[in-house]
Amino acid sequence: MIDKATRNALALGLPNVEFRLGDLDALPLENGTVDVAISNGVFNLCPDKPKVLGEVFRVLRVGGRLCMADMILEDHVTPEKVQHMGSWSG
Repeated sequence: MIDKATRNALALGLPNVEFRLGDLDALPLENGTVDVAISNGVFNLCPDKPKVLGEVFRVLRVGGRLCMADMILEDHVTPEKVQHMGSWSG
């Protein structure tokens, strides 16, 4: 997947994008070296969520951004509530 993502980034003319393999609770990056971190459908699989978020914020530069999308696996969140994000998200 890293090879494919790298090829796609280059095909899109994005030579400054880098993909690395690592564990989310011990990212192989220096402090404050990342402009953007993207997580799609991964956070819900992490057993130690505070540690993972701590790692993400450790590697983000000042003003860096985290873009996260994940699944909601709670029974009380109905389709009607999803339409009003502020009523169930934090």
